[in-house]
Amino acid sequence: MTSLERRIAPLLLVLVGCDGGRVEPPPLPPAAEAPRDAEGQETPPAAAAPSAEEEAEPPAPGPAPEVLQELRALAQRLHDEEDLSARAELHARLQTHAALFPRLEVGTQQRRPAWHRIRFNQRLVGFDAFRFTTPPGEPRDFVWALSVPYLRSWFITPVKPSLTMRGFRRFSMTEHGGHRFVLQFLDASDLTPGEDYVIWLLLKEPASVSPALLGLACLPPGQATQNARDLLRAMGDLPDPGD
Repeated sequence: MTSLERRIAPLLLVLVGCDGGRVEPPPLPPAAEAPRDAEGQETPPAAAAPSAEEEAEPPAPGPAPEVLQELRALAQRLHDEEDLSARAELHARLQTHAALFPRLEVGTQQRRPAWHRIRFNQRLVGFDAFRFTTPPGEPRDFVWALSVPYLRSWFITPVKPSLTMRGFRRFSMTEHGGHRFVLQFLDASDLTPGEDYVIWLLLKEPASVSPALLGLACLPPGQATQNARDLLRAMGDLPDPGD
């Protein structure tokens, strides 16, 4: 055996081992000693920071089917009989359950509304709703566009019972991409800055989910009116509901 072979033989034995070629892992380093305080007591490890999923607020679960059925019955009575007492009761119930409906963002610039794609009526009851919050500061007009199948009627109410409003009085219709859009305007004098509002929808087909496209904007007064052309100008280019 040469001098070189004598020097590397121990290394080969360590790497190859004696059990048919399995390489033995190197020995583990000694465990680190737990940190101790000034009195010699072990200090507990710091708690792990919460993950982003834990910090995020969970989405609202949505109202129970029986709640939606009660709301639909009131909305249907209002639609069929024009019973204003049904509207008052419906809005009072909505104010109670408002936090269970999704909150949608609103745009604040002309021709740049916040567009949302949402599937209404997932509980297959024929009634649904959503919330939005008016921006703080100076009062603003509210404009919106909605394309949803099976729409029968709709309206708006403030979430806070102490607030009053007249609500929607007119609407316009337009066609785009083979779909019909409702366009609507609400004057700034009917809204309170920094408050929540609910828009509810009564649908014709309770057994069908209704995919919807809607755009929402709160604009400084003077940038929109009840006029259909003004509403289209304020909303900008309508997206294709089928995209």
